[in-house]
Amino acid sequence: MKTRLLSAACVLLAAGLAGAEAGNLTSVACDPEEAFYYSLIYSRSTSNPRANSGVVDERATEFAFEMRRRRIRVAIDSSERGRDRPDIARIDFSGRGRYHDAPTVPLTERGAGLQIGPADVEAEVDGRTLNIRVEGNYTRRGNFRRMGLRLGTGLEGEVAFGDQTRRVRLVDGVGNLRFGDAPVRMGRGRVNIENAGDSVAVFKPGSDDAETRAYFGQPVRVADQWYELKLSNDMTSLSAEPVEIETGKVELPLDEWTAVLWGRRHVVYAESSEDGGPMEVPADTYVVFGYSPGLRIEGHRRPAVLRRRDASGPEQGWSQPVVVRPGSTVSAEVGPPLVGTPTVREANRQVRISLSLTDAAGVRIADVRKPNGRRPDPPRLEIVAANGRVVHSGVMGYG
Repeated sequence: MKTRLLSAACVLLAAGLAGAEAGNLTSVACDPEEAFYYSLIYSRSTSNPRANSGVVDERATEFAFEMRRRRIRVAIDSSERGRDRPDIARIDFSGRGRYHDAPTVPLTERGAGLQIGPADVEAEVDGRTLNIRVEGNYTRRGNFRRMGLRLGTGLEGEVAFGDQTRRVRLVDGVGNLRFGDAPVRMGRGRVNIENAGDSVAVFKPGSDDAETRAYFGQPVRVADQWYELKLSNDMTSLSAEPVEIETGKVELPLDEWTAVLWGRRHVVYAESSEDGGPMEVPADTYVVFGYSPGLRIEGHRRPAVLRRRDASGPEQGWSQPVVVRPGSTVSAEVGPPLVGTPTVREANRQVRISLSLTDAAGVRIADVRKPNGRRPDPPRLEIVAANGRVVHSGVMGYG
């Protein structure tokens, strides 16, 4: 499996891991991107902080977030009275709007708003101290206010896999500052890979390269043996138990790729191997979501990304399933070439033209992102009459 350097993205804030007992976990502040498909969580729920809440500026604005039963409040405030503009965000991880001793994150001007962090903070959450990376943005235009927030935190320690020991990192992939969240279905078979569950990285001995990465709650393969990871109820200990499962292999017809294989029983974060060969996965019936077709662009760390529409699971039959049988190898038909299909609707003497993209399997593409995370420029449209005269020319917009 392709390895990834993770040490630069996750800062260990407590020393002594090398001598930790097997399964003993320590809090670390992580780059939120270490979680699989962890997106910004937005809030437009604004208010003025209550009196004596601990803010400095009487013009402070407060945002409320709720992520799987976790409530957080953020106040856009000033570090001292008399400032013309806010320069800090106060983060109340209790969700009660009390900022007297709340951690603070610096703000910097960016376009029509402010960039929040990134910065590492320490906070008391559910009776334990967590190290958390905070980053996001604050947009203000006229009366419009919106905040996007990402929180990166994990637990790390040494875990025994049979007679071998590996350093393991469990990363919150939901944003609720809890650990042990496995991917779940989103109502009537619909699935959404964003913020779907916590992620696990198992490192090679004495290295910062990941030997394997997986969603929590899914089997992991270490040294040719499959294991099930179990987190203690108090979230202080992680253990690995060997399991026997039937497996097959899957490959995508691309030079380099990552994808989420969402199955009836298993959810696999899959990526191409260093030698370009197929990847071993639990036997199941999967739908391929959120794949990157390996469109590497020089000077960019991240690839361009195509995202299949996260619509339905295998049992609904909407997306073409990938059936991985025990002992077999299957190739999933995904990726380029993309086909654009226009749809024309006419009503009240107005014509509306929309464009949808499908991949090699005929499955709709929900999103296309450049390496910087932005959408490509929208396509130009020309309507030409039978005699060759251009009757309309313009640029399409994203709906």
